[in-house]
Amino acid sequence: MSRPMQQPLGVILAGGLATRMGGGDKGLLEIGGA
Repeated sequence: MSRPMQQPLGVILAGGLATRMGGGDKGLLEIGGA
């Protein structure tokens, strides 16, 4: 039985700078085209 994919309820952002993600505010970065 396959169940439909559900949207995540939220994301937990760990502390530290987002330098490995291109810099900037982690809360405003686009991840996975979403």
